[in-house]
Amino acid sequence: MRGSLGRAYRFPTVSELFQSFTVANAVVAGNPDLRPESSTAWDLTGSYRTVDPFGGLIGLVNPRVSLFLDDRWNTIVRQTVLNQAGQLGTQWSNINRARYRGVEAELIMKDIATKGLDFSGSVTFTDSRIVDNFGYMPFPYPLTVAGSAVGFPFPVSNGALLAGNQYPRIPRIRIRSVISYAPSKDFSFAFGTRYSSATFATLSNIDFNHNTQGGVSEQILFDTKLNYQFEPGWTATIGMDNVGRFKAYEGPHPLPQRTYFLGVKYDFGGPESTNKNIVEADGRASEGISSYFR
Repeated sequence: MRGSLGRAYRFPTVSELFQSFTVANAVVAGNPDLRPESSTAWDLTGSYRTVDPFGGLIGLVNPRVSLFLDDRWNTIVRQTVLNQAGQLGTQWSNINRARYRGVEAELIMKDIATKGLDFSGSVTFTDSRIVDNFGYMPFPYPLTVAGSAVGFPFPVSNGALLAGNQYPRIPRIRIRSVISYAPSKDFSFAFGTRYSSATFATLSNIDFNHNTQGGVSEQILFDTKLNYQFEPGWTATIGMDNVGRFKAYEGPHPLPQRTYFLGVKYDFGGPESTNKNIVEADGRASEGISSYFR
């Protein structure tokens, strides 16, 4: 069992503070009154590790459960509305308070029934909310809320944001898993799964049609990779991302569909070169998955 507490800050950039310009159909205004972002993150994790359970059927089993909470104040976001002249007005502003909380469960197993067959996977449930916000755009003329296929960010009531909306681009459910098999030290194969639920792309939460350009749709992706070490330090790699050609959208563009890759790399060695493709028993499943398909 372990607990952790972190505190982070982000100061606004020069362009967020002072960059302003006007074009034919848009006004972009900096905001010199922006406040720095701050975040307080809490994490409580319980894990258990056992070697050769079930009569030695599995070499190692390492489950983990984590509870997390992240409170953020003065998050800097870009607000876009439509003025009475038909121009889009954009300005950076602060969200008073947002909160992310959830639970993550992870399971790592090694040498499942046979040496070299491993599994690592995790599932994460996240509730992300705008808790409190009374920010508004200090433009010198009246503004009305703009709309489009995916909606513009802010429903406005007397200049104040409506609190309680889901924070954009943070899926409620994420699932990651990798099954890998290494029959020898020179050869390894992995098959990975990535899933994330659909989420809103706008702070107004009015883009209910997620499966379209500009939205953030549900994603179910399968990846595979083959490694062969043909000489000491030299490894050839061949693989395929999004094997099933699943169509998904994230922001203004669709995600790549089936993608093939081929490569050769040389490892100079070092403390991280040992078993780097498979997550260690006390690591995070997400780290192992990203390192294997790197």
